[in-house]
Amino acid sequence: MSSFLSQPQTVDIPDFKGICYQCDFSLEQFSLSAFQQLAISMPDSLRSAVSKRQAEFLAGRYLAKIILTQMSLPQVEVAIGHNRAPVWPEGVIGTISHHQSKAICAIQHSTGAGDGIGIDTERLIANDMVEGVCSTIICSRENALIMPLSGSQSLWLTVIFSAKESLFKALYRQVQRYFDFLDAEVIAIEQQSMTLKLLTQLTPELSAGRTFKVHYRISGNEVLTFVQATTNTERLVTI
Repeated sequence: MSSFLSQPQTVDIPDFKGICYQCDFSLEQFSLSAFQQLAISMPDSLRSAVSKRQAEFLAGRYLAKIILTQMSLPQVEVAIGHNRAPVWPEGVIGTISHHQSKAICAIQHSTGAGDGIGIDTERLIANDMVEGVCSTIICSRENALIMPLSGSQSLWLTVIFSAKESLFKALYRQVQRYFDFLDAEVIAIEQQSMTLKLLTQLTPELSAGRTFKVHYRISGNEVLTFVQATTNTERLVTI
């Protein structure tokens, strides 16, 4: 185990039929030799990247390697695809997220072309950044929705940002392109879950008005969100 990574830990996601791991990593302890120590290839596109990008890539791919090995796919490396999306082996779907010091990865077997999962972890958006980014993440109706809630605007802006990131990841396999934060709107917030509604048609199957349940968890200054989508149904998964 490289000194820049903590021991990976499983993340329990009830009703999720895959495997999820998370770990902490230290930029101060990172060096390029960690790629060799962990037997992960560095893509050519990352050779000139900053250390932070290299470290978070390595941490996420190492978690993916552990999970794929448990799924009897030990020789598979997850490449970087279009729009920097991970390229998963045939028959599985996965999702990776990281922030300054944590990485998390979830993978499961796929049962259909419309299956997708999305996970995201974020540190709270700084209070002095809220005004500058608010209008790019939420609309006026969403802002009105979070105003009466307990907790700061920074907290709820981070939760919604993360939820929309998870939704993007869950749907990217079908959409195959970027879509905007304002293409989906939070229409309901409950304890540990929220409902997102598409405001624009992304594909013939992903039409405007379609809703998705996203679970969120707040722990100190960190937020974790997860969504699982299938071709015909959207499900709430508690983590």
